Amino acid sequence: MVDILERAGKLDEVIKFIHEMECEPDVVMWIALLGACRVHKNVDLAIYVAKQILNLEPEDEGNYIVISNAYATTQRWEDVEEVRKTMKGKGVKKEPGCSWIELKKQDRSLRVTHNLAVFGGCGLVLSIITGLFGINVDGIPGAQNTPYAFVLFSGVLFVIGLVLIGIGLVYLGLKQPITDEQVQVRKFELQQLVKMFQHEAETHVKVRQEISRNSLPPTAADMLTGNDIDYFLIR
Repeated sequence: MVDILERAGKLDEVIKFIHEMECEPDVVMWIALLGACRVHKNVDLAIYVAKQILNLEPEDEGNYIVISNAYATTQRWEDVEEVRKTMKGKGVKKEPGCSWIELKKQDRSLRVTHNLAVFGGCGLVLSIITGLFGINVDGIPGAQNTPYAFVLFSGVLFVIGLVLIGIGLVYLGLKQPITDEQVQVRKFELQQLVKMFQHEAETHVKVRQEISRNSLPPTAADMLTGNDIDYFLIR
């Protein structure tokens, strides 16, 4: 009955039905109702349901996150902060998200925070370098206007890479020895990083694929406006 009413969007009748039941509703029923609240965008009822779930499972960090997100949807930021303080006071912490890979026929997880640190850190370094050395991020490092930019760009990246590797080795050396599984995980992450840079390089190559305006067909050349246009960019 609860499922039928939820699918019909009659959430108020669901609440009435739950309160009139002879037995106490369990967590499964409240979670199902919470899902219906998300579908039908009933934020106020979602907060009420999440609190009921929280009363039944006060140690589940997911319940706090649901309530916090519901408050944030209605821009009740003071309530969001109150939920976070409650979590901190009770020692409840949100587990970071992770992605799963298979190593030696066993599942292994990669934390999202670590992935963000790897890729976000690389992006930050690239942004700083391009700003310091005046490299046009919309153009190509090493173009005719900056003939030595690419060499300088690569050299700085190499030095920074060595420094980061050294810091990583010192940091890991103070902890436990690196296992084979950790090596495989780091290898996988580096492969993903290489693929990202390879994609960026291929994008730059496509940008440089230009043809002279004089070699265009007359119909295409006529579409170009202005006498100072010498090249036409193909996307």
